[in-house]
Amino acid sequence: MSTVSVQAPAAGRRRWLVIACGAVFFLLLAVGGGVWYLMRPGLAAIHPQLPVAVGVAGLSGLLLLPAAVLAIVAGLAGVGLPVRLRLAAWRVLLWTFPLLVGVGRLIGTGKEEIERSFIAVSNSLLRHRNGRIPGDRIMVMLPHCLQLGECPHKITQNPGNCRQCGQCDIGRLISLAETYRVNVQVVTGGTLARRLIRQLRPLLVIAVACERDLSSGIKDVFPLPALGILNIRPQGPCLNTRVDVAAVERLLEEVVDRGRE
Repeated sequence: MSTVSVQAPAAGRRRWLVIACGAVFFLLLAVGGGVWYLMRPGLAAIHPQLPVAVGVAGLSGLLLLPAAVLAIVAGLAGVGLPVRLRLAAWRVLLWTFPLLVGVGRLIGTGKEEIERSFIAVSNSLLRHRNGRIPGDRIMVMLPHCLQLGECPHKITQNPGNCRQCGQCDIGRLISLAETYRVNVQVVTGGTLARRLIRQLRPLLVIAVACERDLSSGIKDVFPLPALGILNIRPQGPCLNTRVDVAAVERLLEEVVDRGRE
């Protein structure tokens, strides 16, 4: 069975992220400097000190990127960081992600590899964001392709239809959800997922999906924290996919406050 790693090695994630963010920083610095140079005469006509003020403000904003990179690297290295610093770094990561994809393509890095790094770094920053959370305020979002394609018992929006026969991972995941008393939902795509989030208003989402759906979903539900676990695709995408159920259980054990259920 071919698998997809849930986490890339931490050293590899740090190295790639530093290179890509460094490239983005210098690109933004060059573009911003050019724009500032072109605007300088007009700004000076408004007020003599305005070009300096705009230049300082713009440079200060750009310096958030290398500061966020340092925070991300520290977090991946296991250094404890204040919650506000983690969230600030996470916001910068979301903002720069499209630019990181572009830089990755320029240096020959595939989009899926970039998305895997993004998911791993986002998970690292968001864990323990608010400490442990009661199970009933956590939503576990599963893709419908986890269900065996030939199964007649459709479980989209109603996981209770699952007969837990053991031929796919859905039954074991539902059993985990019952143990930890979390809300589990099976969805067909992002539109349904977003609607359920608006209706149920969880404090945390744990999602299983492919690289593309996880990276886009993490951005779509911002500022709601979403932790992602990559699926396993032995028959290719969107058909009879699997998931490391033990990894899901470890994550639930880490985030669920079972004393407040």
